[in-house]
Amino acid sequence: FLLANDELIDVPILNGFVMAIKRDVFEKIGYMDEVLFPHGFGEENDFALRAGHAGFRKVVVPSVYVYHHKTKSYTIDERKRLVEETSRSLEGKYKSVLKEAVNTLTRDEFLERNRNMFARHLPLTLPSMRSNLAVLFIYHEHGPSDIFGAMGLMMQHAMSLVYSGAHVRVAVPTHDVRYYAEEFPLANSWGLFFALYSTDPDTIGSEFLNAGIIYDVVIGMEPDMVNSILVQYPHVAKGFYILPSQKEIHVSSEHALIFAQSHWQFEQLNTKANVQML
Repeated sequence: FLLANDELIDVPILNGFVMAIKRDVFEKIGYMDEVLFPHGFGEENDFALRAGHAGFRKVVVPSVYVYHHKTKSYTIDERKRLVEETSRSLEGKYKSVLKEAVNTLTRDEFLERNRNMFARHLPLTLPSMRSNLAVLFIYHEHGPSDIFGAMGLMMQHAMSLVYSGAHVRVAVPTHDVRYYAEEFPLANSWGLFFALYSTDPDTIGSEFLNAGIIYDVVIGMEPDMVNSILVQYPHVAKGFYILPSQKEIHVSSEHALIFAQSHWQFEQLNTKANVQML
């Protein structure tokens, strides 16, 4: 790596999804702890703290960007359980040290400056990647959602499509727009959220028609609601989410895009006719 001209940022811990590690580190402190963290989640924090205690420097290279598509190794429920288990292990081993490290990352002015710079720069690159694909996501549940649950999953997919150049909007109940705008500030700054006044499958299609909104793909979690929109827009492709916690799968609509989240769900959907699995 030619990093002589880069402004490296020293940090107490590192995110483990992409790291460059010198052989010297492994030779001195060993590998990541597969006994204490057999399924991951926390092993990189333990490794980074051990490396720091051994005198090694841990840095972030702000000029390198790697996109991380989260929550792909495990379902959301599995991820929550593993995070809770490994958090207890880390707290038992390091006491308040890990919490202090996280607080340091949150307050670090250099990291904050680079986060803000990236947030300003990325929208400037999107016009050159623009496609003609327009996608509407619908999250119709009233009340704030768990951002690590269904809504968090939907926002990951929505943002991925934005990065790929698609025109994307996310329709949420009007009373919840402010909450999601605060939880997903970058998405909000790009104007992704669309206020949904109706959550009634019988009237939602008319709402979009009256607003003059036209999309190529409409994706939601409630088949009746998506199908209601297709009554007004028969040319639109439809898609449905099957959540990680969903144990029974019934696909009542043909020619639909189905977003499955586990191998078991893929196997179940394999037996369904006219279903394209994503």
